[in-house]
Amino acid sequence: MKKLLTLFVLFGYSLISFGQASEGASAGIIKKFFTTENFRLTAAIGYDFSFAGDDGGTGLMNASGNPDDGSFLYSSNPNQTISLELDAYSPTSVIGFMGGVGLNYQNYSITDVNKTVSDSLKTTNIEIPLYVKARFGNALSRSHFWLAAGGGFSFTTNATIRQKNLTTGLVSNEIDAEDQFESFPFLSAMIGYEFMAGKDEEEVNRDSVRFLLFAKANYDLGNRVDSEELISNSALTTFQEPDYEFFRISFGLKILLRLGKAGKLMIESLKSQLDTN
Repeated sequence: MKKLLTLFVLFGYSLISFGQASEGASAGIIKKFFTTENFRLTAAIGYDFSFAGDDGGTGLMNASGNPDDGSFLYSSNPNQTISLELDAYSPTSVIGFMGGVGLNYQNYSITDVNKTVSDSLKTTNIEIPLYVKARFGNALSRSHFWLAAGGGFSFTTNATIRQKNLTTGLVSNEIDAEDQFESFPFLSAMIGYEFMAGKDEEEVNRDSVRFLLFAKANYDLGNRVDSEELISNSALTTFQEPDYEFFRISFGLKILLRLGKAGKLMIESLKSQLDTN
């Protein structure tokens, strides 16, 4: 985990350095640290995911606490999030804000202390994050580097377990396990590269669609498990006072579009559908 955090910090530092160099070298408008001049809202639709190997191991998702990561195996896509957010910023400001809601899916398994039972877990969580972000680059540039830091709260809305007996190979029916999980706060950070649709030589149009390629790190600040609601005979019942948190790194894409432009496209789409009918 320390190596991953170090790489994350070094990558972020390199983006800042490159962005500041580009800002100083390019002709145009130099940004202020913070201003509300030409303040605007942008809708952001995003998707990010983590991945694991065929052996169930990954450096992108790690558990700490009780049980520790040695009892966990992860599916090939153990962590993915679909998000809808609002990006509040000024083109002439470094500092801006982003917040919204995300639908997070996790898929992993926990093996009991005696290595005789394995619980395959699927959870659905609603995440509500809020970020303070720094957007580096010339105000007239078609591309910018991002750094964002913040946190939020995660609510478990659905969870299921399939228990497998590792001795006999028998697998139970799917069991509702939502009550076994707590809601909890988390910290979050992002680094990314934003660019506009179109060619570099085209004039900057603030209504253009923008894309953000990013890496995100989330760290749970609270116990995921409600020890008073453990499923009978589950793997977690073999651990004394189970209390685990996840550190997750994911990679993804956001599509950003000004609210006015998004509304216009929706109206045009509806008119097209009505004319067709």
